Amino acid sequence: MAKNLPKKSILPPFFTAAVVIAVFAVLIGTTVYYWKRSIHHVKKVITEDINNELTGTGDSELLAPQPLPEKVSMKIPPDPVQQKPLVCNAQILLGSTIPKTGELGLPGTALSDGLFLFLNRVNTTRGGAWKKHHLSLDQRDDSGRILRATPHLYDLLSKTPIFFSPFGEMVFEKVYIPLLARNAIAVLFPLIGMRARVTSGMPVLWYRPPYRQEIRALLDYAINTLKQDKIAVFYEESAWGIEARNATFDILRRKYNLKVCGSASYQPNTVMVGSAVAAIKKSEPQVVLCLANGRPTYNFVREAINQQLHYASFLGLSCCERITKQLKESRGMSMITASVVPSPRKSQLPIVQEYRKYMQEYLPNKGLSAESLEGYIASSLLLYFLEQCSSSVTVGQLLQHIAQAPAFEFKGLHLKYRNQTLSWSVWLNKGSDEQWDEYREKRQ
Repeated sequence: MAKNLPKKSILPPFFTAAVVIAVFAVLIGTTVYYWKRSIHHVKKVITEDINNELTGTGDSELLAPQPLPEKVSMKIPPDPVQQKPLVCNAQILLGSTIPKTGELGLPGTALSDGLFLFLNRVNTTRGGAWKKHHLSLDQRDDSGRILRATPHLYDLLSKTPIFFSPFGEMVFEKVYIPLLARNAIAVLFPLIGMRARVTSGMPVLWYRPPYRQEIRALLDYAINTLKQDKIAVFYEESAWGIEARNATFDILRRKYNLKVCGSASYQPNTVMVGSAVAAIKKSEPQVVLCLANGRPTYNFVREAINQQLHYASFLGLSCCERITKQLKESRGMSMITASVVPSPRKSQLPIVQEYRKYMQEYLPNKGLSAESLEGYIASSLLLYFLEQCSSSVTVGQLLQHIAQAPAFEFKGLHLKYRNQTLSWSVWLNKGSDEQWDEYREKRQ
């Protein structure tokens, strides 16, 4: 009788091997997918934790950026901006780009609050400038990005050549300055501390002093008050950061016959500061001067303290003011920053009292801040100078009128036009609940 032989597999060996390989590939792919998701989640949580530690919420990161305008013409008006009238169609139309989202979203939004607080009140209670021409501000969110600012700015340029209180160093350098150089636009009271690429003929006027003046005040405090002269510099590797660094070197050499003991930088639009902390630590500074935006400065100071640099004093530019409270509460350390306005909470100057009164009346749920106060001052000064001229004034005539103004006091602020700038006062912010000391140098 024939034996029952075992059945042979109907699948060829190579097919079985292919199935096994495919199963392993699916398993490996699934593992990698979920590993990447977990890493992304960790990164997202870390980012949100940093945002929340700095701001209390991550709201500025969650807001959707303003949509870009479509079919924007890059055409530049043929006539110089100086010849353009301020009043057109019974209103004064102003344009601006500021970051309301992204890294600078919180200070940008605060600035916007201060600007519109004054403009809306003037328009509603007295009919605008000369009591008949509304001040209209078309403000666009550029997220602090050049590629977003450019279409918005050219779209605005098709409507008005007058720009009021833009904010963002890199955008101003790359987008605004080329148009200023061609007399295509005029800019009034930008929140910009950089001056390196601005020439005397450009139609731009500042309220705030340059970063160099803030650095003068900080170095004076470090050397004459703290009695410390071993100073290191942490700065942003950008045009404005390098300008501020060079100003620090120059002031130390010329005024104090000193050199920095060390310096290190970080790349713009990042918070990667590890190598900078290591480099600064090696120099064993007594004082670290931070010439950087708030978020990278916060990361730098936090990491520096973790690396046993707690013995050093940390000083910062006005753009670091917003992080001082968080550093005090979360790290228990005080950081002194420069400010181009007096204390929003403690100053008794008439302009600040007025600002606090109307913030409480119109924006009671908004916090007081240096940025919103600067916006309020800028709008107040605009109306002050406009109403010293006739309603037929041109852009060039207004700029010339301001340039010829003698030294004067404006609601407690001491102002004198020099080098396209009205204010040379700097205050030292020693805490939100402290009175800020004013630093004014007679000769620049």
